[in-house]
Amino acid sequence: MSAERKERKNILICGGSGYFCRQVIRSLTKEKQNVYLLTGSEKREGQEKTAAFQEYHFSFHNESLVRIIQNVSPDQILILGAYDSLYDWARNDYEVTRFLSGVTNILDAARKAGTPEVTFLSSDMVSEYEEEGRRIYEIRSTPYNEMLKVMARAEMLLQTYSDERMRTSVLRLPLIYGGYEATDGLNVCQRLAESFIWNQEMTYTPAMPHSAVFYKDAAEAVLRFLQEEGKSGRYQVRGLLFTEKELADTILSQNPDVRDAVKLHKMEMDSAAPAIPDEIENEFPIEMKYSLQEGVRQLLAACRKAREEGRKKKDGSFWKGQLLPLAENIALFCVAFLLTRWLQGTWIGENLDLFLLYTLFIGVTWGTAHALLASLFSGAAELWFYLGMSDRFFVRMDNGFFVSFLQILVVGVTAGFMRDKFRRRNQDLNDERDYYYQETQDLLRIHDNNVYVKNLFEKRLTGYRNSLARVQEITSRMDFMESHKVLFQAVKVVAEVMETEHAAIYMAGQDGRFFRLAAASSETARQMGKSIRYDEDSFLYRRLSSREIYQNRRMEEKRPTFAGAVYQDDVPKVIVMVWMDHIDRVNLYNSNLMAVLCRMLEGAVRRAALYEESVYRDAYLPGSRIMKEENFRQVEETFEEGRRQNVLQYTRFKVLLNGQPAQEAENLVRDTDILGTVGPELYLLLLGSAKEDSRIVQERFADKKMALAEMGSEVAGNE
Repeated sequence: MSAERKERKNILICGGSGYFCRQVIRSLTKEKQNVYLLTGSEKREGQEKTAAFQEYHFSFHNESLVRIIQNVSPDQILILGAYDSLYDWARNDYEVTRFLSGVTNILDAARKAGTPEVTFLSSDMVSEYEEEGRRIYEIRSTPYNEMLKVMARAEMLLQTYSDERMRTSVLRLPLIYGGYEATDGLNVCQRLAESFIWNQEMTYTPAMPHSAVFYKDAAEAVLRFLQEEGKSGRYQVRGLLFTEKELADTILSQNPDVRDAVKLHKMEMDSAAPAIPDEIENEFPIEMKYSLQEGVRQLLAACRKAREEGRKKKDGSFWKGQLLPLAENIALFCVAFLLTRWLQGTWIGENLDLFLLYTLFIGVTWGTAHALLASLFSGAAELWFYLGMSDRFFVRMDNGFFVSFLQILVVGVTAGFMRDKFRRRNQDLNDERDYYYQETQDLLRIHDNNVYVKNLFEKRLTGYRNSLARVQEITSRMDFMESHKVLFQAVKVVAEVMETEHAAIYMAGQDGRFFRLAAASSETARQMGKSIRYDEDSFLYRRLSSREIYQNRRMEEKRPTFAGAVYQDDVPKVIVMVWMDHIDRVNLYNSNLMAVLCRMLEGAVRRAALYEESVYRDAYLPGSRIMKEENFRQVEETFEEGRRQNVLQYTRFKVLLNGQPAQEAENLVRDTDILGTVGPELYLLLLGSAKEDSRIVQERFADKKMALAEMGSEVAGNE
């Protein structure tokens, strides 16, 4: 008994109660775990009851989130992430912000509540998107790619929260299929199954590969992963591999009787299909019990069941809204007619108008339309009784019949009108109540966000880590450095102050239209290239020419997150760029910090720019782009200093002219590369030592019957 108590854990699942979530809860419950569910939604309508010990119907933006987690005191938190039924990725513009802010709030609340471990479920396609995002974007649907991009950001967000107090881990699962989710429009298995059952047709791309796992197998994988001790980082599950053609054939094989009647629409891809890797890094192995055939069979059964339930609901709505009132109207009319005929000639029959009561009841119950129909039935019955009592109807007809019919009509229509009026008013009041309730929730969320931002800025204003005094202390170090070292140290200062690993500094060329890469702290910071063009077509021009900070709000790939400039006579001379790894870093605070940083660096960086101008001024041989030996040595010493500090890459070549004039070499290199003499020899400094660049330049020289001999990156004078 004591061993069982020791193994029992509290697990809090954060996400909508879809079919996969319910299966995970069942699997954990069978293992005698205490499972709690935080649904992320305050609306309980349409949510199926789960086997969780306790359900909390609160939004992930609720101010009581910390208190809920503290009450549960979970040993682990499981965030459903990519498999959360709460989010419909077809509406990605709305869901992106809601999802990331929800994950952020959960992680922040988990840390405050002292939760030791958090697990996030992501998609196995995130790795493929990270490696070949542009090509996948062209192949996959836009909502699918947006979902993958958001999952990648969420994974990076988890890394920022991982420390000795709270371990975070990511489990990347393949496509999960087998159940039915009304909003799961990105699930290719469900899409083809629905189209097959409902429309007797399937539209698919035959060569498109997929990796999938049955939802019960996926739940078992999650169970085993949660039971794993000491896990940290990213893990990935391998699923069943199949193409959409194989999936379509499997669906048809489950229904051979209708195979010939199904319409198949095949679509071709504009580019090659993405290859699913044979080997998976950091794979989490599982044993799958369900084959593709068995999984598709259960998926088809789930889709048929959902279709039948939808049809019954629709039929029930038609019966309740149309047929039931008509049947009740006719039945009550028959009762009123029979009672009136039975009581005809008695005191009750003479003094009690049953048709009037019948019409009044129908009007109060079903409204004006059915009251009019009841009035017509009553008028016809009154006319029938009147004709039965009078032999000379058209001669001796009095006003009593018309007064009686008018009385029935007025009372019935008035009662129906009042019923419809109050019903509409109640509906309006309910809608208004729901609207104000939603507005109240929005105001509460805004209040919570404002309080969070207020506390954050208070910490940054008073805390040493982000204080202006610290920024001043860091930037002031550069005032005492040698001029040729300033740029290399400046990129480190920028990275340290902005709390990122990726920073780059570009220096203006002679004409001011091109900026040359002077220093970069990482490969990410070098992705803009050796030089950038700065003119009206540049994405930086409008902001920097107005002395503002460029901010990449859309997180477009390869572009920097922030960019600022150091000016001379209102003209940019140095451009400073940084890349942030997390979307929550794209905010006004970091933008303002970048602006302050550029101003504080202005003196030191301008001094470095003047030093470079002095080196390059009158540095070339007359009428050429070949540097004199003295200037060439100074430039190479500067390059070597940057290489030692790991902020600059270059390769040094000896140019073998083979009898060709030295001026021929000038046309074979770019403005960012340096040609110079050392004694009688000609050398080339190729900025950015990528092998592809070196090979291209060598081939270019070979075409002119010249050659390049790589000399490494040593200073020329050290030979």
